[in-house]
Amino acid sequence: MIEVDRLTKFYGSLAAIQDVSFSVEKGAIVGFLGPNGAGKTTTMRILSCFMPVSTYLDFVGEVKGLGRGDRRRRVGEVLDRCLIADVRHRLIARLSKGYRQRVGLAQALIADPDVLILDEPTLGLDPKQIIGIRALIKSLAGAHTVILSTHILPEVSMVCEGVVIINHGRIVASGPLDRLMDELSPVARLQVQVEGPAGLVASSLRALPGVQRVETRDTVAGTTTFVVEVDRAHDVRKEMVQLVTQQGWGLLELRSLALSLEDLFIRVVAGEEHDAHGAEAGGPESGDGSAASARDDGVEGGLR
Repeated sequence: MIEVDRLTKFYGSLAAIQDVSFSVEKGAIVGFLGPNGAGKTTTMRILSCFMPVSTYLDFVGEVKGLGRGDRRRRVGEVLDRCLIADVRHRLIARLSKGYRQRVGLAQALIADPDVLILDEPTLGLDPKQIIGIRALIKSLAGAHTVILSTHILPEVSMVCEGVVIINHGRIVASGPLDRLMDELSPVARLQVQVEGPAGLVASSLRALPGVQRVETRDTVAGTTTFVVEVDRAHDVRKEMVQLVTQQGWGLLELRSLALSLEDLFIRVVAGEEHDAHGAEAGGPESGDGSAASARDDGVEGGLR
């Protein structure tokens, strides 16, 4: 349905529409009538966002209770911050999707809210637009609390400090990214590239204290790349350098391999799926109706 509640729009001191309220039931066809200058076009433009960017933002600021002076200041600020000042006089309907996304962020920022909830803000944008929107979102840290919902995991790594992962309607992991990475990856991973006999290098690396696994990746022109998994309690980088030097081999690379957010997500969701399948297969929690009772139609808890 459509519901309009006390819609008001001024052009300077002229009230184009004032306290316009009406509703249209779902599935109904309703004519919107009036003589020339009655405010039909203004109303339709507001409802369809078919109006210039700066005018729309001024209207949003007025709806959110900003005074005229504050509106002018804030409109200028968000136009600049969201990089849309150059299209301030163009109709929203004629803007590219990237610009419309920025207008959406600008209207969310106009009243300087404490909390911003962004759902797929870069969906459908080109690479250059995505970079701009991500930089804008990252700049909001500190002044605003932001929840960013996205299926693009690298975007979260670039923009967010922490994550909340939900699966099957419940939270399965949450917290700062670095802490979750440590908790879900009990070993540190190192990539080392050595010029020397691959088999002997691999066996020598396995003999170092704390090394749990050595994977041979590839060998090119006598140089082999290894991925070494080490107990986090041991830092074997110094021992690796000494080993390679003493054997007269060439050390071309030694670097840490961090657990990616994709790895983290897969481990959390896959582990949760495994636990669920285990319960369904006859675990101690299956067959007694406890799952059904726990997922009642009622809603418990609250939002704070």
